[in-house]
Amino acid sequence: MSDAFEVIVPREIVNADSVYVVSWSAADGARIAAGDPLCDIETSKATVTVEAECGGFLRRVAAVGDEVAV
Repeated sequence: MSDAFEVIVPREIVNADSVYVVSWSAADGARIAAGDPLCDIETSKATVTVEAECGGFLRRVAAVGDEVAV
């Protein structure tokens, strides 16, 4: 079994305590590589794409429209 890595919304691109998930670029369970787009998030000022920092398989823990902490 491999280690799980949490996707962190980089504080450098967000000036807020939370953001909203706008869309997912990869399906739940999909194989991803470092640099692949994972999802779009909405901040108070813009929509930003979050990319994978490492490869593996995606397990979504938030749905489109969910508010998530930064």
